Order: sequence, then structure tokens, then C-alpha cells
Amino acid sequence: LIPPPPTSGFNCQNTPCSNGGTCTSSGGRFSNDLCVCPFGFGGSTCDDDVVINVGSFGQNGIDSFLQLPTPSIGEDTTDDIAITLRANSPDGLVLLAFGNPPDSDDFISLHIVDGKLVLSADLGSGIVKITSPDRIDTGDQVVVEIKRTDNDLELYVDGVKVAEGSAPTGSNFLNVEPIVYLGGVPAPSTIPTDFGDTLDPLGGFVGCIRAISVNGDDIDFADATAGRNVGECPVVNPCGGGGSGPCQNGGTCRVTGLTSESFECDCPVGASGDLCEVINACDFHSPCMHGGECTNDASATDGFRCACTIFFTGPRCQTPVDPATNSFAYFGDSFASWQVPSSLRQTTTVAFDANPSATGQTAFVFHTRIADGDFFSIVVDNGRVSVILDLGSGPAVITHPTPLPQDVFTPIVVTRVGRDVDITHSGETHSGATSGAFTSLNVDNVVYVGGLPAAMYP
Repeated sequence: LIPPPPTSGFNCQNTPCSNGGTCTSSGGRFSNDLCVCPFGFGGSTCDDDVVINVGSFGQNGIDSFLQLPTPSIGEDTTDDIAITLRANSPDGLVLLAFGNPPDSDDFISLHIVDGKLVLSADLGSGIVKITSPDRIDTGDQVVVEIKRTDNDLELYVDGVKVAEGSAPTGSNFLNVEPIVYLGGVPAPSTIPTDFGDTLDPLGGFVGCIRAISVNGDDIDFADATAGRNVGECPVVNPCGGGGSGPCQNGGTCRVTGLTSESFECDCPVGASGDLCEVINACDFHSPCMHGGECTNDASATDGFRCACTIFFTGPRCQTPVDPATNSFAYFGDSFASWQVPSSLRQTTTVAFDANPSATGQTAFVFHTRIADGDFFSIVVDNGRVSVILDLGSGPAVITHPTPLPQDVFTPIVVTRVGRDVDITHSGETHSGATSGAFTSLNVDNVVYVGGLPAAMYP
């Protein structure tokens, strides 16, 4: 007979495992033996340095464990422990912390038994054991949270409380060593004999553990003080190895769990939504130049409009305007303002050419006032030019009866002398006057043309 070819394995008699790895043999002449590597090492002979982000426990059917420092556990009358895991087996030890007999027989443990979560604890006066009513599905990520207040314990799965119970009264503190064992223990002999049969079976957890936090402190796997047979969990990376992944508009993808849907997008300024798919154009692009004010407008081609300062125009206020032309376009919410050097108290003359684009709109052509006092305004309302003014005796409205022609520039002259006002255009002059005895216009020497700042509209 011709013997079968040897496998790619090795025989433990040659002890080829490095860095403190232990060889385990399946027996037989042509066995495919394995190195069980200490934490931080991997590969067939434990020669590879391994950095663990998501721990894989129970590989190749061999129990694993991590020993992690948790200095805050049990230091107060409350504890909050959260673990993100994906179980591939219906049984196994997830977490264990215990005291140091004879000083303390306290412990807290979390097992999976027949698919159900079992939380056990002893605070020195007797054991409490609570069990989740439903099984967790193997292969699914869950977040398990243990909350303790005095001797009361609660068990949560994905934020929902599934079980609660109370330890016998007597002690409100959990007197355990400041370490936890995650996924298993080094050996049964690790557990002091004083605990006897009070603990559930210590068989190791099989699956992946992404994160553990104790009392709000995230415990880094890199801080493990001991461990065995813990590798990197083979997780489908929803972020595609880094970068944006499914995130849009420059968002950064961040893995948050153990499934292909477990990610979040960190969006840049101006983007929002689960995938950063919603754009606030003004914040995202900062598109308006030269001091222009941006307004989001879904009806606009690029999703925004720029309100330009007086000497610039264009969709992004990118084009300079020559002020010597004295011609400006206004769009319903525009305005320009000037400081007028001469006094407007006794006489006011305003001459301008106007081409109103919509007869149904009311537009402030010219306006000056003092806060809560006198004012003088020229408006175009339904194509007609009106002067609205108050010299201190109450407002008056003087309106030229003839509408302005549309789509052409029409010269207009408005003259005020004391209480008397003349409005001239299209070869016609319409006159009117305010009531009362006051003849002086007491205003600031600032005039607004084309509109008003939003805060000044009546």
C-alpha cells in the first residue's frame, strides 16, 4: 500500500511554535497539528504580530480568553458593563470577574447557555441569577449591557431590558479584582476553589467581540495583560477598507459593528443624512464670493442663491460691477445703502431711472428714516410711484396716478420742499402734501436704494 501524502501541518514532537505558543496535536502519524498562540501573535507557528480590533474567540475549536484591566469595576455601588458581540455558538463564557478568597467570594459572570444570556452575581450575601427569556441568534450582532445598582441587576439586549433580579440583601458593593476575563479563562484552575460549583460551565465563547466598556470607559484590547487564541474577526468591512465607502459628499465611513450594515458616516460641514446625502449648499460649498450672502434654494440650479454686495454680480458674486454705470439690478430682496453728506431736512430731490419687472410687486426704491421717528420713502406699487413720508404729524401717502411703462427705463424725479411733494415721470407731475405743521425731515443721512435690510421691513 502507498501511504497518503503528508498534510501541510507539523508534528508537535518538533515543538515548532514560537513566542510562547503551545502546540496541540490531533494525534496520528499525519496529524494536522496547530499552534495555540498567546495574545498578540498569530500565524501557523505564532511568528506573526497580530493587532486585534475585533477579537475572534474559539478559533479551530480551541478555547480562547483575554485578561483585561478594568480598574473601575466594583469601586462604587453601581456598575455598567456593555459588550458588543456576535456569537457563533449557543454556549460559552462571555465575561467573568471575581474576588480574591478568603477576602472576597464575590463574582459577576455572563454566559450564553443554550442561546440564552445568563447573568450571575454574588455580592457576598448569596447568588442571583437572571436569564433572558429569548435566545440570541447566532451570527447576529447584539449589544449586551449589564447594569447594577446596589444589589439590583438588569440585563439589556440592544437597549431593551430583558431580565432583572436582586441579590440577597447585605452588601451593596461588588468586591472583585480589577480585571475581567473575556471569552473564557486560562484554565479551570484559574478560578479559586472557594467558588466550587457556583459558576456556570467555563467553556469558552465562540464568535467575535468588538468592544467592551466598563462604567463608561472603553477597554482597549491592546491593553490585555494575557490572552490565548484570539485573532482578528473576519468581518465584512462595510467601509471598504477605509475612506468614504458608502458615504457620499466626502463623508468618512466608520465601522461600528460586526455586520455589513454596521457603519456610520461622519459628514463634513454642510452635509447630513445617514450617508451624508443631504447637502446644505451654502455650508457645504461656501459658494458666494466677495461677501455675498448665501441662501439655500432647492429651486435654483445649484441649490442656492447669492445675494451679492453692491459692487459684484453673477451667480456666485464673482463679477465686479463698475459703480460708474450707476445701474443696478434688484431682485425683490436686494438693497444698497449710502451715506448722504448733505442734509435732507428742508428739501429732498431724488432722480432715478426705473424699469420695474413686475407690476404686482411693491419695491422700496428709496428710503431713509430715524428709528421710531420721521421717514421718507419712494415705492413702486403695482407700477405706480408713491411717496410715503412722516415729518412728525403722522404718515402721508402721495401716489402718481399714471403707471410706469413696463420693460423700459423711465426717468423719475421726486422733489420735496417742506411739506410739499412733486412726483414727475412720463411728462406728468403729480403733487401732494403732508398734513400738520411740521416741515423738517429729521432722519439719519443714510439712504437705502432698491429695498431694505430684512430687519427694517414694516
